[in-house]
Amino acid sequence: MRVKIAPLRKQASIEERQAHEKATKELADFKAANAERAIYACETHANANEGARDPEKTRLICPAQAGKVRCTSCPMSMRLPDDRPMVVDPPELATAPKACRQKTVTIPGWVTSKLRQRHTWGSDAWIESYARRTHIEGFFGNLRDPSNQNISRGFCRVVGLVKTSLMVTFEVMAANLRILRQWAKRVQNFSDPLCVEYPEDQGFEELDSSAEMQLTLPLLGEHPPNVTLV
Repeated sequence: MRVKIAPLRKQASIEERQAHEKATKELADFKAANAERAIYACETHANANEGARDPEKTRLICPAQAGKVRCTSCPMSMRLPDDRPMVVDPPELATAPKACRQKTVTIPGWVTSKLRQRHTWGSDAWIESYARRTHIEGFFGNLRDPSNQNISRGFCRVVGLVKTSLMVTFEVMAANLRILRQWAKRVQNFSDPLCVEYPEDQGFEELDSSAEMQLTLPLLGEHPPNVTLV
């Protein structure tokens, strides 16, 4: 299932319209089911990490105490409006989990860390954040492309994570510069110093009036110069 669907083009075929309609319905059903699950999920306490020794720990309160559902194990929640869902067959307090017997529970950082993300899994905010993965994977593919950076096993001859990471950093910097210069050439915008066009290679080194090699751009002096290096 796709969590984000692009708008249907105007000249779409019947098959494309049917596929778009099916994908839209699947996404709507997914969001509806996810919203229903969220009602019964514990809520993060307002002061979850305030004064905590371990900031990775999370304090949670049950959905009944959060005012999302009514539960006989939480007498206070029974005063909520009747439009709130009712917990069916709640556990006895003697055998109920701590979330039902305590006001809050603390979850260590290493417990279900993959599921405890900044945005609730399946929410609109999570979908918008997850959709960025397409561009990230595209950039990784650009780095691995043999016609570009061609990063693969053995691309550098150094040993150690630090040295290899440094070499990868140089490759990423080169890729960013290449993409930036390609964009500048496509839109004809060379205002950024990094996008200034390279001078045409004339097969000689340009010198200034003192017969010194010019190492900065743009090149000054005559083109081609009167003095050349042999």
